[in-house]
Amino acid sequence: MRRERELPVLREKELVAAGVDVGPLRQITVVLGRAGGGKWHVPAKASGWRSHCRYAEHLTGSPLALLDVRERLCRHCAPVVCVEPGEEALWRAAAEVVAADGRVRRLEEQEAGPRSWEGYGCWSGRRLRWPAGGRQRTR
Repeated sequence: MRRERELPVLREKELVAAGVDVGPLRQITVVLGRAGGGKWHVPAKASGWRSHCRYAEHLTGSPLALLDVRERLCRHCAPVVCVEPGEEALWRAAAEVVAADGRVRRLEEQEAGPRSWEGYGCWSGRRLRWPAGGRQRTR
């Protein structure tokens, strides 16, 4: 199973803070099931070693809003969650907006302090350092 196909975790609080409308994201549903009160699983048709998750066998699922259950999905089942291509694009776009909002907030916090020579020294000390042999030579 390919991990890069796994949908990222989105939290409603972060979406609202980034100004994303959660209404369309709430309409994305997936069929999931669970035995007891544990993690959610994508019901499996295959049995034994052919299944994506041993706990997913013989489960019957019901449609649930992905936004509510994505964080509590089994790690084996998360990569096999299947949504429509348009819904997946919307989900990934919302994740990018939340990530960009986090980067902007961190930059705003860094720039909030007063500018000084000491601050410049700290900034330049964190920059990319050259190898022990000195500067790289170019031909």
